[in-house]
Amino acid sequence: MADASPLIALQQIDALPLLQTLFGSVLVPPAVVLAGLDPGGETEAISLAVEISATNLIVDDRRGRRVASGLGIPIVGTLGLLQAAKRRGLVPAVRPLIDAMLSHGFHVGPEWIQETLEAVGEVEEA
Repeated sequence: MADASPLIALQQIDALPLLQTLFGSVLVPPAVVLAGLDPGGETEAISLAVEISATNLIVDDRRGRRVASGLGIPIVGTLGLLQAAKRRGLVPAVRPLIDAMLSHGFHVGPEWIQETLEAVGEVEEA
């Protein structure tokens, strides 16, 4: 189950195939497909995740993550997907992918980037 933001970010860097490799299949509710950035898509993604007892909800928005977690839905964000892809050997490095997403307007706090890079062993020593 996925919301629009992670799908858009991955599409912009030609990394959507990672989803199929990591999850097999990803369901996308109609509001996400039709509206893309519509906040209704996020609500619909969460509702559908509850309805089908999704094993993961791919969502980046802080409020959406909080709501999904409160409902007991396991969540993963775009950076978490990249971490998983590196750990499984699907990508050689995460930093170039993050840089590419940032160049396309992906918004994420520097602390999340730092945490992600540390988690995959890509932090340069000062």
